[in-house]
Amino acid sequence: MKSILLVFSLLINFKLTASSKKTYSANIIRIYVGEGTSPVCRAAWIKRVKSYLILNGEPQSPALGFSNFSELIGTIKKIPKGFLLIPGGKALGIGIEFQKALKQNGITQEDFNHLFHKQEWSYLGSCAGAYFAAKSASARLYHTDEDTEINFDSKNHPNYSSLSFIKGNLHSHSTYQTGSKSLNHSWSGGRAFYVDDYKTYSMWIGGPELNSLKGKILLQGNEQTLAINIAKEGSPPLILMTVHP
Repeated sequence: MKSILLVFSLLINFKLTASSKKTYSANIIRIYVGEGTSPVCRAAWIKRVKSYLILNGEPQSPALGFSNFSELIGTIKKIPKGFLLIPGGKALGIGIEFQKALKQNGITQEDFNHLFHKQEWSYLGSCAGAYFAAKSASARLYHTDEDTEINFDSKNHPNYSSLSFIKGNLHSHSTYQTGSKSLNHSWSGGRAFYVDDYKTYSMWIGGPELNSLKGKILLQGNEQTLAINIAKEGSPPLILMTVHP
C-alpha cells in the first residue's frame, strides 16, 4: 500500500517545473468503474484514493466513480485541473466504451486529447489503464499453471479507441502463474514481487512493459519499471503503472 500511496502523492503534489514552487492540485477526481474494468481493481483504487485523502485531511474531496465516458467529457469541459484514473481490467473493453462516447459527442481522439490538456487534467493508468493511454497495445500472456495463452493486439480490433497519450505501442510478453508463495497468499491470474526501493510487495497482472518509455521513473522493482511519469516538464502528470493496489 505504501508504494501506491507514494505514487498517488507524487501525482497530487507534482512540481510543474524544477525551479517553481507551484504544485499540481486536482480540483476533482474521477475513477472509471464501467465496462472493461476489473471489479476488484476499481474497488481497491477507490479505497486507496479515499484513504489517501483522509490521511491528508481532505476527506470531502470529490473522488467519484463514473461508468460512462460521455459523463467524463462533460465534466472535463466544465471543470479544469481534474484527475482521471483508469484501473486495470481489459483495455479492449475500456476502449470500446470510450469510442462510443466519442461518437455520441461527435469528437475524435485528437479532440479529446486537446480538451484534456487544455483543461490541465492529469492521468493515472494502472495495468489495462496504462495500455489505454497508448495509441496501440498488444500483449501475449501465458498462464503456466493453467496452460492457457491469451493474445491481444489492438490493431486487430477496429472498434478500439484509446487516449493516445503515447503515440506508439505498449507491449507485454509475460509468463506468470497464479499465487505467490512469498506472501503466503493467492491471487487469480497474478503474482507479487518485492519492490526494493520501498520495502514492500506489489501485485502485478500482465501489465505493459514500461522500461522502454521515456519519462521520470517513479517506482522501480527488481524486475522492471513499475511506474513512470511521461508528461512533459511543466505539464500536469501523466502516470502509467503496471502494479495493482
